[in-house]
Amino acid sequence: MNREKEKQIHRSMKTLVKKDPRFNINEVRIIVALERAIARLSQNKDLAEHLIFKGGFVLLKNYESLRFTRDADALATAISKDKLRDFVCKALERDLDDGLWFGDVQVQELTEQGEYGAYRFDFAFQIGEPDLKKIHKLSRIHIDVGFSDKLPTKPQNQLMPSVLEYEEPITWKIYPIEYIVAEKIQTFFDRGSTNSRAKDIYDLIYLFPRCQNQYELIRAIENTFKNRGSILPESFVNEASQLDITFLTHAWPGVRILENKLDFNETWKLLIEFFRKIDLMRTGK
Repeated sequence: MNREKEKQIHRSMKTLVKKDPRFNINEVRIIVALERAIARLSQNKDLAEHLIFKGGFVLLKNYESLRFTRDADALATAISKDKLRDFVCKALERDLDDGLWFGDVQVQELTEQGEYGAYRFDFAFQIGEPDLKKIHKLSRIHIDVGFSDKLPTKPQNQLMPSVLEYEEPITWKIYPIEYIVAEKIQTFFDRGSTNSRAKDIYDLIYLFPRCQNQYELIRAIENTFKNRGSILPESFVNEASQLDITFLTHAWPGVRILENKLDFNETWKLLIEFFRKIDLMRTGK
């Protein structure tokens, strides 16, 4: 383990927290850990072409979202579940001489995630050399990799900037923004009144103004509902207005926004307005 890199990471994290008080040191640790874990996956020749990242960490890193997240999500394509499991476990345990250690990888199958399910890779991390006798006390993060979704459009190769200013950006494949929005909309309506994913509401109102291509957004929504076997509501506004939002209201305080967080009622009004605009797009008005 490179001790100088370990010291450099700690110095950089402290400097970042001083410059940007929106973050606390533990949040920066998690962001660094996710960055370096994804670096291991994206630099692995057996995985790089098969993983397309999406979800909150993509929004934080490439779309300047202010919502903090402590996990990452990806879609696996053109690879068997067994191979993916083996390759990810081996990649995470690779030493990139970057001052971080990952290990004790535990794989859980998420059978409720679509027709083909998903894997959750939950693993320990440490900045510097860990005491393996105390591995159960180390911080943990996870990366969920699904198999069920289809992405009709070509994923984008993007550079992920690091919070560690000395690290080179990581090249990773990420979802087009229209499909990130489309999947969050489908999940929102699929869960209905039992939905407690308040973070998706923030993501939707944040991302919608950034969707420049209305045609691609509507096509992404239609494709996602079709691929997931869901019925597309005739009116998003009418469907959303009939939902019981008790669970969402209670979950809202737990959504970590780095600054200027609206209250839930204001956020819900913005979401309804967002759905109204989509309804108009779909009818061509």
